[in-house]
Amino acid sequence: MFMNTHMQKVHVALAVIFFSLLPLSSATAQTFTNLHTFVGRDGANPQAGVIITNGVLYGTTRNGGTGSPGEDGTVFRLSSDGSGFTNLYSFTGGTDGGQIYSSLILWGTTLFGTSLFGGASNSGCIFSIQTNGANLYSVHSFGDDFFDTNDDGLYPNGGLVMVGNTLFGTASGGGTENWGNVFACNTNGLLFEFTNLLSFDLTNGQYPAGIIVSGNTIYGISSDGGTNGYGTYSGYGAIYSMKTDGSLYSNLYDFTPVFSYLNPTNSDGAFPSHSPTRIGNTLYGTTTEGGYFGSGTIFKINTDGTAYTVLHHFSATNGIAATNTDGNDPESALLYWNNALYGTASKGGRSGNGTVFKVNLDGSGFTTLHNFSSTSNSSGTNSDGATPLGNLIVSSNTVYGTTSMGGTNADGTVYAITFPLTLNITLSGTNVILSWPATDPGFNLQYATNASPSATWNTIPATQTIVTNAATAPELFYRLWHP
Repeated sequence: MFMNTHMQKVHVALAVIFFSLLPLSSATAQTFTNLHTFVGRDGANPQAGVIITNGVLYGTTRNGGTGSPGEDGTVFRLSSDGSGFTNLYSFTGGTDGGQIYSSLILWGTTLFGTSLFGGASNSGCIFSIQTNGANLYSVHSFGDDFFDTNDDGLYPNGGLVMVGNTLFGTASGGGTENWGNVFACNTNGLLFEFTNLLSFDLTNGQYPAGIIVSGNTIYGISSDGGTNGYGTYSGYGAIYSMKTDGSLYSNLYDFTPVFSYLNPTNSDGAFPSHSPTRIGNTLYGTTTEGGYFGSGTIFKINTDGTAYTVLHHFSATNGIAATNTDGNDPESALLYWNNALYGTASKGGRSGNGTVFKVNLDGSGFTTLHNFSSTSNSSGTNSDGATPLGNLIVSSNTVYGTTSMGGTNADGTVYAITFPLTLNITLSGTNVILSWPATDPGFNLQYATNASPSATWNTIPATQTIVTNAATAPELFYRLWHP
């Protein structure tokens, strides 16, 4: 018979092979861990997700820190197990920047990011800093506004994308029409050449959110605007594409009007707030409102603008706490991992404080992976965090994220959700086939003739992810092992 058990301490899947065959037992559920609770001086209220490299997480907070005169956010690092938290830099709200709403990107040993405010004109800036916290440098300060218009944009909050030596991003305001813009900033050499690629004009979008770059094409989302505005409403958001030189702009999709401000329902969603996720020739994303219940949607659309489809309508919320089963108001991009999409809803769930969810690419199998717990009415504290706004990221079999509120100090958290690795065992004729994900670096398959504490385990080469054994061969014990 086969048995499939899990050693949680080391996240190991163990398969024991005997001569007869019985079904495998079900897999162990994922494990949620609060890695860090923010406490003001080390940062507060992270709006963005973290990035990971070599087992180290880097991130930003909107508020907190030790900066003077203001506590205008931080850049931080910590190990992926939650140890070694370090506040790398505290922003002052001056020329260095202030209030960080976007994730970092890593280029060699340099981190790049954007601040919503601060800079030379208090309109935000692009900054760089070394991974050890040294040499914070203002790469570009967004210019003064003249009736809210300018040449380069105002208040960048959508994050950056690095392609070669060029940073691409968006500003939520300013530009020549006052509705935001897409920009490029060349980092080659000591001079940073800034280019305004496109200024939004309401009909093609307003208040752009994040972007992605594929080849020489930019795909992005504007949170408002589009061609479906009327009266005092400027529109309900749009999906667009353009070339990296600013040419060939195309509105791929305009979200339709909602029923009313108090009843923000429609059939397709409204007010998307983050960058799309591209898988092949399909873009996936979320809207914060709209859908059948006004709680937002998960959608997909082809990269040529055809076949817009809603994959999931978030359910209606109940009562003052605005609770439901799946979440409400998703404000982060979707993570593609193991043939499924993972994301967060900033509200809703069992306590109204948000959820982490998973859904298949065709919209089936929607699962709420974590409901953030209730917070104290007086202090806003809880054990795991509340109101997740930032993107998720995955490393090996663990997904990492942040919450902007909650935790034991009500200043937000960094968390991890670890999924058990699956050692798949199938029968093919007279052979037993063992396979495991090739997307889980650091894990090796090992085998032994017994499972005692003193057993000698032999390691299969890390490049091999399928093993074939004859069903009549001697009994062997297998496990996936991370040193």
